[in-house]
Amino acid sequence: MILACIVLLVSFIVYISVIYSGFIWDDTELLYKPIKSTQSPYSFFFQSATFYRPLLHMSMALDYSLWGLDPAGYHLTNIILHMINALLVFVLCYQILKYNLNITGMDRDEVNEDKVLTLSFLSTMVFILHPVHIESVAWISGRTDLLATLFVILAFLSFMIYEREGRVEALVLSCVFFIFGLFSKENAISFIGIALVYGIILKMPKKKIVIAACMMMLVLVIYFVFRNGMFLVAKLTAPPGSKGAFFSGGVTPVVIISKLIMGTGYYIEKLVLPFKLSLIPMLPESPLYFFVVVAYIIVCILFYLNGKKIELYLLVWIVIALSPSLLILFSKISEPLGERYLYLPSVGFALLPGIFMSSVKSRGRAYIIMICIVIISATAFALRIPDWRSDLFIWEDTVKKNPLSVHARLNYGAALVREGEYEKAENELQLVARGQGMAGFHRSIAYNLLGTLKLESGDLEGARRHLIYSIEENSRNSAAHFNLAIVFDRMSLLDENIGKEEELIGRAINYYQKARDLSPGFIMPTFNIGLSYLRLGHFDDAVQYFQEVIDIDPNSSLAEDAARLLHLIRAGDSEKIEELISRKLK
Repeated sequence: MILACIVLLVSFIVYISVIYSGFIWDDTELLYKPIKSTQSPYSFFFQSATFYRPLLHMSMALDYSLWGLDPAGYHLTNIILHMINALLVFVLCYQILKYNLNITGMDRDEVNEDKVLTLSFLSTMVFILHPVHIESVAWISGRTDLLATLFVILAFLSFMIYEREGRVEALVLSCVFFIFGLFSKENAISFIGIALVYGIILKMPKKKIVIAACMMMLVLVIYFVFRNGMFLVAKLTAPPGSKGAFFSGGVTPVVIISKLIMGTGYYIEKLVLPFKLSLIPMLPESPLYFFVVVAYIIVCILFYLNGKKIELYLLVWIVIALSPSLLILFSKISEPLGERYLYLPSVGFALLPGIFMSSVKSRGRAYIIMICIVIISATAFALRIPDWRSDLFIWEDTVKKNPLSVHARLNYGAALVREGEYEKAENELQLVARGQGMAGFHRSIAYNLLGTLKLESGDLEGARRHLIYSIEENSRNSAAHFNLAIVFDRMSLLDENIGKEEELIGRAINYYQKARDLSPGFIMPTFNIGLSYLRLGHFDDAVQYFQEVIDIDPNSSLAEDAARLLHLIRAGDSEKIEELISRKLK
């Protein structure tokens, strides 16, 4: 219990700084998904999407009910989930060390409890301090891996009970946790391989393995029914590169083998030597990764020949847990590599040194080696964690490590705009806007951010020009329409446009409406349309839109402002109405 408390305490302390990191990358997009939903939270279980993660969205909705738009609360939830996972890894390592005779080589009565606890604890420290986890914990959107791993470990612990005692209720519980994992992230499907390979290595009776496999297949059927499996099948089987297809074009057998080797080698390297980490890694091209994979295979063979079945199993765990993420290498997703994909595979890696050291006769030597491994992890962790101080710091680091990434430059430019570093931001964004061979939607994002920059600096004409460019590059960029509407709203306040207010406000309403049509759940355009109609004296229209804001998200600050304006409209307090409108337009 003391060691378990230390595990929880260390897990919390090492990540406490990320509570102040704010929202990063697409955190806000993930956050607004449950906010946009006007239906029951359970509606998340009945949606068709490439990424079907209802438990993730429910957790975000719960956080929103507790913290609103304060990112600190969301970060705290991630840290708590990591603490729970660390505790589960401690329990898992302890159970494997104590109860599997293939590991200790001793009768259970002869198992040294102190050695088992100490090695389990040190393995857990490797898990806690491994720097590849920082992305999953410090990035709110990384919660999906935290949840999936939590349920996969619970499912595996339940499966271990089934393997040892044959209790059917343990298998049923394992399957319940398994479907919870699938509802958290698709890569939880790897649990099938993790569990069945474990059963095969421990020579479970074939009947028990078959029953377990059938139960897991039943879970998959239920999962596919919930997530509209035909939608997923259509995406996976669509011709590579075609519209709506999951896989990108130009995938040949040679490309598949090459990417699998490079991707696997890259991930193994980051588990063993977790340095030079990046939010958006460059695609690996070095032939050295081929030798990394060969070395991994050789170690697996040596473990097999020497009868080290559990050590072999943990190496296999890494690849099994990683395999769903390797498919992303062939997808149309723009960022095919990510440290977050190593969160579940790292469980096998973290347990490996503790299990391996259990066979070392000299307890002191085993502890020294394990402590050295923990120190290496802690050092790499200490070097990486400062990069996650804020959105600005992580994107600055990413651009340095991957200067060719368009997404990195766009997000770095956006972070610079938010920090008020307009000159630096403009330089970054112009590289994308004027870059050769850039996709239209990338240019659109860059021009939208340049327009935002000009808007923030008060250059309304420059903002209008860039935002029009943005819409020309991508007519479905709702943010550009919204920002252009704000430009026209602010233009209507200028002395030089006296007499043109109604025309400019009308143009603002048109662009707000377009932004609203493109992003139906985005309530800011709805609120601003209400403000615009209020300025024009169209009170009935204004009341309609303010009421809609309240209906969509009654707990938001915008809903509070809408309710206040409705009260003022009904009270006929024009002076306070004008004061509130002026403050909002600024």
